Amino acid sequence: MARDIEIKMKTSGLLANVNSAVMTGVGRACDFMIKQTKFALNTTGPNKALQKAFGISKKDGPHSFDAGLLGISGLKFIGLGKNNRTVAHGGTFTDDKGGQHAGMYFYGEPLNKWVQASPVGKPPHAQSRALRDSIDKQLDYSKMSGRVGPRDELVYARRQELGGPGSYPARPYLRPTLIANRAAIGRILIDAVKRRLK
Repeated sequence: MARDIEIKMKTSGLLANVNSAVMTGVGRACDFMIKQTKFALNTTGPNKALQKAFGISKKDGPHSFDAGLLGISGLKFIGLGKNNRTVAHGGTFTDDKGGQHAGMYFYGEPLNKWVQASPVGKPPHAQSRALRDSIDKQLDYSKMSGRVGPRDELVYARRQELGGPGSYPARPYLRPTLIANRAAIGRILIDAVKRRLK
């Protein structure tokens, strides 16, 4: 009987050590995914050229909505909400060097700037950086797992990843990052366990 108890105690200690190693690896893998996802969400449109063309101040700050209406071709207009607010989107901006930038739209509060949407199927461009800055992790020790994604209060994050009602196209940022880094994540997990069990 004493032998059984001793074996169980050793096994219990070993399992606790393995569980701890796995969760260390999960935490490191989540941190790696956060870094890679934020990198994918760091691309911007032609912000300097837009500031030069439409900025009320040429250095920084808000853009003139009216100047953009005159300087961006092919804009589409829709009315939204109770106030029937006009939204301008889908135009093409030609910068001072002749470069053409499609998918232009006016981003209201808090930016009040003309910005460029990313191509459909690619991660969304960083506009306010709210999506990028919201990427975080949750570790669940009872399930020995971790989750990476935007914090819950960011309503549009899911719509960007999966697409939305009507014809809102998906601009995934989590799934492609996971697929591109699957092997690296596996190595992080294996390395954490190996180090702990040496």
